[in-house]
Amino acid sequence: MTDRSRREVLGALGAAGLAGVAGCASDGSSDDDSSESVGSCPPYDPTVSPTAGWTTRLGGRRGTSTVPANAMPGPEPSRDWTFEFDTAIGYHTPIVVDGTVYVSDLDTTMWALDAASGEVRWETSVPEYPGAPAVADGTLVYFADQDVRALDAASGETLWTALETGGRLLDARPVIADGTAYVQVGIATYALDLTTGETEWRDATGLPSEVTPAVADGTVFSGGDDTYVRALSTADGSQRWRYKAGDRIEANVCVAGGRVFAGSRDGIVHALSAADGSRQWSYRLPKDEGDRPEPETVTSDGSRVYVLAGGKLHTLAAADGTVCWSRPDLSGSYNTGLAVGDGRLYVPTDRRETQFATLDPATGERLGTWGSPTRTSRAARQSPTALRTSAGEPASRGSVERR
Repeated sequence: MTDRSRREVLGALGAAGLAGVAGCASDGSSDDDSSESVGSCPPYDPTVSPTAGWTTRLGGRRGTSTVPANAMPGPEPSRDWTFEFDTAIGYHTPIVVDGTVYVSDLDTTMWALDAASGEVRWETSVPEYPGAPAVADGTLVYFADQDVRALDAASGETLWTALETGGRLLDARPVIADGTAYVQVGIATYALDLTTGETEWRDATGLPSEVTPAVADGTVFSGGDDTYVRALSTADGSQRWRYKAGDRIEANVCVAGGRVFAGSRDGIVHALSAADGSRQWSYRLPKDEGDRPEPETVTSDGSRVYVLAGGKLHTLAAADGTVCWSRPDLSGSYNTGLAVGDGRLYVPTDRRETQFATLDPATGERLGTWGSPTRTSRAARQSPTALRTSAGEPASRGSVERR
């Protein structure tokens, strides 16, 4: 595994925390395994072919959180460097593309950092409360305070400004595919030309959407408060199909193995045919202390569907929704994510704000636990392959680490 390919997982791990990822040295923890196996699950056989880089919140354009085998870190990564913030951080997932880490604070600054050394490649002022970006084809697209903007990924120079959004800090993330940026703004899905920012097409959704879309095989898959999952042509925005759930679609949309996976507010995970939107199966999350948790993150490697909800990870067979195993000791929140590849699954635990676990995706067995205290000293800036920002509520200071 080359150093560069290993760094491509930085963004993947970045998705694992509320503010980003923690890639810190193993602390020697020997937590008891608490995986709960349920039912008879088919053999673990992942089918997704991941692409290098972590270009948006949940990896690539399909939202699968999968990472190539040659880019995965070991079960217990160690710290390489730390980049400290003087302002609040606490929410956004770092993005890693072509050896560069892109990250913003909750104020007015965005940085591009060298993934090998942590050195600043550029720093630029942006409108207040920038949203997490998507990066592809040399262009960085993000939601500013009141609009959508693009920066040159190499220099940080502003390329264009488009649309009036009314503020998008905690909402959907952009997705870039084949020279087009797809964004959810208010009651519509937009396709924006990546070079100019001009609107290529617009599809109205009826009610607002805060769902990060997925793009695969010439189709944009999106969901929203109107309870529909939609499939739109990337060419002109025409609707190919739509599926009505029983409640708002609030989790991200993911596409893997010819299926579309989405979670609705009533605690149901939906598996639909990517071709025609027909329901393949659905799974209702079990109640927890009388309440049914809402799916917060839904991803898949084509063999399993991973659902983070209410501090628990539910793992289902992608083919039929059979519950394979679940764990009650993991973190779940509005920006929690995970990364999977090469027989390892990385997820945040809820035992400490910056502690993470390595699991066997086939069984849920814990392979390792690693992390560090929320605050680290400058002396900690010396050791590869994960990324951390201070987790939990926004703090007065923050830091990014590479493992």
